[in-house]
Amino acid sequence: MPVEKIEARSLHYENKVWKNELLFVADEIKVYENRLSDLVLNDPAREMLRQLEHFQNQFIREKEVIDHLKHDVNSHEHKLVMWVKDERGSEELLAQKHEELLDRMETFRKLFAELKVDFYKFLAEWFN
Repeated sequence: MPVEKIEARSLHYENKVWKNELLFVADEIKVYENRLSDLVLNDPAREMLRQLEHFQNQFIREKEVIDHLKHDVNSHEHKLVMWVKDERGSEELLAQKHEELLDRMETFRKLFAELKVDFYKFLAEWFN
């Protein structure tokens, strides 16, 4: 089997993992947004309300990033499939695009992890 096919499988697998990870995080954000909604119903203090709004805005932004990443991963997957079927496109460009997506996913993971830590600190501060 040619090396390109093995690499294509590896890229395809990683795309699939990224898509699943993005879906999981989107679901996780829904849970956090539900928690925010519950907190708003309890007549929060002004300072708490300011922080609730901050986190709501952050979750909205994260969902936008997820949408962009999902679109770009799907587009990359389509180009990968076309390359495997017809060898259309450049192998180097595919590899470069994949590397860019990898960097973006790593940045997304890091920033989302930081947001989660901040959110849990907020919850602990107000409800401990």
